[in-house]
Amino acid sequence: MTTQRSCAIEMRHFEHVRDNQWWYSQHPERESLDDLVTLVLVVNGQRCMMTHSQRGRDGRVTRSFRFDVDADRAMWVRLRGQTVTLEVEDRVATSQHEPAPMHGHTSRALEKRTTPTLFDAFLFCDWSASSTPTTGKDSVWLADAWFDETGTLAWGAVENHATRLQAERAIHQRILEHRHAGRRVLVGLDFPFGYPALALPRLIAKATPGWRDLWQMLERRVVDQRDNSNNRFALASDLNAAVGESLYWSCPADKETPTLRTTKVDRGDVAEFRVVEESLWRTGRLPLSVWQLFGKGAVGSQSIVGLPCCERLRADETLNLRVWPFETGFTAPTRTGTAANILVEVWPGAIAVDDSLHPTKDAAQVLSLVLWAAEHDVAGTLAKHFEVATLCGENRCRAATVEGWILGWMGPS
Repeated sequence: MTTQRSCAIEMRHFEHVRDNQWWYSQHPERESLDDLVTLVLVVNGQRCMMTHSQRGRDGRVTRSFRFDVDADRAMWVRLRGQTVTLEVEDRVATSQHEPAPMHGHTSRALEKRTTPTLFDAFLFCDWSASSTPTTGKDSVWLADAWFDETGTLAWGAVENHATRLQAERAIHQRILEHRHAGRRVLVGLDFPFGYPALALPRLIAKATPGWRDLWQMLERRVVDQRDNSNNRFALASDLNAAVGESLYWSCPADKETPTLRTTKVDRGDVAEFRVVEESLWRTGRLPLSVWQLFGKGAVGSQSIVGLPCCERLRADETLNLRVWPFETGFTAPTRTGTAANILVEVWPGAIAVDDSLHPTKDAAQVLSLVLWAAEHDVAGTLAKHFEVATLCGENRCRAATVEGWILGWMGPS
């Protein structure tokens, strides 16, 4: 829900202000700000986008907002000790954090961890390509859980983020929190990590482009603002024009161009689906194509705005993150040495989703993915899902080097 409410106050002492957040514990309307996800703070007429700090693990409100832009944060630091006029403009007012279902709330039992597992924590995200701050259905949901000292699965809060910027920061923070606690994390995002193999030589001017070239190209060219506005349709149109083929298709009528149409037209010889999606279609599961950018269930736009996030997470070595199967091969991760955290592509349609876990389908899906991974890890069967033994030959090579694979889908039988 988006609200528009503003107020102006004066604060005469800023000794308590931190350099990276706005503390509002003394704000006269602080209780009305507690449920905001984002707001605009107008400081002496300068508008600054801010994001609410995460709640504590007990659900308690953290009364601080973080500046989203470094220049705004630097400006605030320079104003310490001065009297300024502040105006608060509410942008997204919603409950961002909800308690995750504990063991007793699920429809199936999860055994305690009594022997070593591949992972200690599981973090899954349902992504969104929305062009405006959005919560609830078809927005970004995030859930994680970890094995505590007794071997019981402990849950964090389920988070519904209004923007991709907030979600990326939350993912980054949670991975770091797990690392600091000595936990190895399995991180999953629900959009395609690669394109059909023949597409890359057309999209990227390089002799033998690979998956990372695609990620880096999109990270350079995607413009994704802090309010979720983005250039995904314009970029798809430009890429279609550059290759001379209508690879990408489907968009709102007002985004249609001579090189990006609202409906699918002749696409040349580049495949509509990757090997993994072709395999799913043969069994009656119906994932959509990475080239479809608009319409119910379309994942193409999610991939365009999601892969830049993956590239930034992967490039940050403080996270010690590696990508399956591109960097690991189709092998089960080991626990030897400084074992990396693993980033994987997931799709809820590949597992059994328990809709009773949450009234919002997207949240139920990420909770189901967490439970699915934890259950298989405790049972000792998660390794085979990384190995995908039924995937062979050229298809296995394409998936491992260019196209990627969906964790949880075992491939052709």
